[in-house]
Amino acid sequence: MSFLACSAPSSNVLGIWETTSSYYSATYDIHQEVNGICIEVVRYDDGTSRYDRVNGDTFFLSRNITYSRKEKNFVDGSSGATRSEIRLTLIGKDSLRFEEVGNTPEIWIRNAKTYE
Repeated sequence: MSFLACSAPSSNVLGIWETTSSYYSATYDIHQEVNGICIEVVRYDDGTSRYDRVNGDTFFLSRNITYSRKEKNFVDGSSGATRSEIRLTLIGKDSLRFEEVGNTPEIWIRNAKTYE
């Protein structure tokens, strides 16, 4: 069956991820929703701005990430003028490259922790 093959790329990117940036620390939850894969901010701290999902706020980097077979990575599936041009490329089982147009690409590392 091809259904397993079709769903496999998406399941590989799902999970809790942390940045390796020296400018800020952040944790993201990449999970599946109806319209696609979502990147939700769990925690963010750049020394000035701080955010923690535990406080009840919800913030998403994207709510419509889809797998591009042509590019062999995950892209923001939003359309129109508000498209954020986000790309996720798995570079190992537990690491991915996060790219957003206008910003320096980052490496995210998978975190085994589970967040409530």
